[in-house]
Amino acid sequence: MSFKRFIEFFPEIAEKETRRIILRNDPKIPDGEYAFVDSFCEDKDCDCRRVYFDVLQIDPEYEPIHAARISYGWESLDFYLSWSPYLPSKMAAEMKGPTLQPSQKKTLYGEQFIELFESILLVDPAYIDRIKRHYTLFKAKLGGKAIKKIYKEYDIYSPCPCGSGKK
Repeated sequence: MSFKRFIEFFPEIAEKETRRIILRNDPKIPDGEYAFVDSFCEDKDCDCRRVYFDVLQIDPEYEPIHAARISYGWESLDFYLSWSPYLPSKMAAEMKGPTLQPSQKKTLYGEQFIELFESILLVDPAYIDRIKRHYTLFKAKLGGKAIKKIYKEYDIYSPCPCGSGKK
């Protein structure tokens, strides 16, 4: 399964809506500005409802860091069990919610960034809605079977929740 960054299809939206966090004097994470850059599955028929975030240090004053890769599934455990009925329960549970990619569990800052993600970003319902909207736009761009199902749940033609009035 390969993933593509949202910014590659929608650069203007991504530029405005990519979440950034500035950290100074944090005891666990180096100073800098960090972007949570979203990527989605390129399989046009897949409806996994997951996003991968590359946490990138983007502050030119500091050494660039690829700090973490976080996967996040926003649906219920029941959704993931029905999405892939042959998936073991433990793996389905890992698809729900935020997790670090296995290779990231041993990185210097992976655990700290997942804590930051959970405590700052996931408590914002508008941010979760934005992730879902990005997913829907991304899948619509790909076409395929998955989008018919997604269209029923998410109206990509409704006004943006940011208040801009744009669709």
